[in-house]
Amino acid sequence: MELVYLWVEDYKNIHYQGFNFNPRFEFEYIQDKKELVLNKENKDYVSIFPLNINVTAIVGENGSGKSSVFEVLSKILTLNSGLEEFNYFYVLNNGSDNICYSNNINIEKNISMQIVDGSLSHGTASYNIALNKHFDVNYLNISHLEKDGIIKNDSPSPEDPIKYYGIYRKNDFDLYKENSLYPTFSGFKLSQFNFFQTYAIGNLLVDDKYKKLFFEVFKIKQPYSIKIDYKKEDLEKIKFSNTPNGDPSRLVDASVPEKIDKILEFLIKIDNNLIIESDDYKTFFTLVSSVNLEEEFQLTFQTEENKTIKLSAGEKTILFYLERIDFMLSQFKSKSNILLFDEIELYLHPNWQKRILKIILDFIQENKLVKNLHIIIASHSPFILSDLPKKNVIFLDKFDDETKKKYPKLKINGLENGNCINVSKYIELNPFGANIHTLLSHGFFMKDGLMGEFAKGKIEEIKKFYDENKNLQKEDANFQTQKDDYEAKEYNFRYIQSIIGEPFLKTIIGNYLDELEILFYGKKEFLKKEIERLQELEKSLND
Repeated sequence: MELVYLWVEDYKNIHYQGFNFNPRFEFEYIQDKKELVLNKENKDYVSIFPLNINVTAIVGENGSGKSSVFEVLSKILTLNSGLEEFNYFYVLNNGSDNICYSNNINIEKNISMQIVDGSLSHGTASYNIALNKHFDVNYLNISHLEKDGIIKNDSPSPEDPIKYYGIYRKNDFDLYKENSLYPTFSGFKLSQFNFFQTYAIGNLLVDDKYKKLFFEVFKIKQPYSIKIDYKKEDLEKIKFSNTPNGDPSRLVDASVPEKIDKILEFLIKIDNNLIIESDDYKTFFTLVSSVNLEEEFQLTFQTEENKTIKLSAGEKTILFYLERIDFMLSQFKSKSNILLFDEIELYLHPNWQKRILKIILDFIQENKLVKNLHIIIASHSPFILSDLPKKNVIFLDKFDDETKKKYPKLKINGLENGNCINVSKYIELNPFGANIHTLLSHGFFMKDGLMGEFAKGKIEEIKKFYDENKNLQKEDANFQTQKDDYEAKEYNFRYIQSIIGEPFLKTIIGNYLDELEILFYGKKEFLKKEIERLQELEKSLND
């Protein structure tokens, strides 16, 4: 079973928008006629992705609606509360037939489609049917790391039927019992995350199934052990603060002292260095997590020669993602699966961003996936986009006057400024294998160009001065004032022009400055200065 189309009538900034999720089909809902039309079906479609995998990316600038689409999917996938507050329908395909489910939307025209539990007279489908009737829904996200060192996760409630694979509570160590996994919300310290992340990565690095993939193909350093750093006096203080001392009214955990003693005995036994493959590895993590002492320990991977291996933030993030995906894949049962992957490029260097999708797909292939998996990615990264054909990308924009000019054939349908607008069919760009700069300027709607705003401001200062004075005449009353102003800025302007990295722009700005010099000093003086500059350049080359 596959999700192929979603129509949302009204949810936050999404109004009257449809989204195609499968390249084989191109659906369109004609709102005024209440007709669901299958514009195109490519029966000869060949996927470029591994068997049983489909990938869809949702892209657009901030505020364009990516998060809102993810929220809608989360709600309808699980029949979350609040479904009665908005109207929608979606279309599934089971390999041969299309199946439509609707929530408060009448679809008057019954196209060639299987209608389940609905009114055949109008071609509508049943109300409030959750997609998790057909799918297991998975959500992968590594939470934002706040400046104060606290991790905050704004994902939906852990009571939802979605399986979350992000940051976990300490019961993550309960031998991976499925029901023990819940996302952790605010109050989760960065040091605790580093502790859990080391545990997750360690599990993955010792799996023979992946060793070649990580250390030969992905070129990730291979740790041999984990070094444990801690302050014994700090543990003794925690132990003392949890000792009742004969006072039963004290709000303490009387089990803590004994557990800390076990940890200290264990650390002496292993000499503060864990061999990853040993049974002691999981014993240590379980002991520490049982007392919430994760932040008291600093953990580092080491080589067999006891040299520290500093995995980069990108390597850690990728390994952490893969460990969660590995666990997710182990939970696959009889249903097809949807993976909502929020901000896949978070914390990754561009070099890793351009590799991450291939790494994930190669990794999943190692698991010999049997059931269908639909990966839906929300991303800002052009490197992710360049791995996907146009038909696998949903381009979102914010509706405003500029959008109407850019897409003259756009159907307005009562949209207001700031609303989400799906502009996929108006985008001519095919992102697959495209130039990164082209993707940034077109695919991600960076209307103001790709230059840093500080550099842009400095360059625009020169252009503004040129525009204000290019028609100035010597007879003008303010000529001397403007000349004095230029003399005060000339050295700074020339320096800025000299360090511009884009050759064509550097030449243009240089021409502006030359014209200003001729204007204020005369052509003869300008040529004299130009000769002096060239002589200085020649001297520097000879030196």
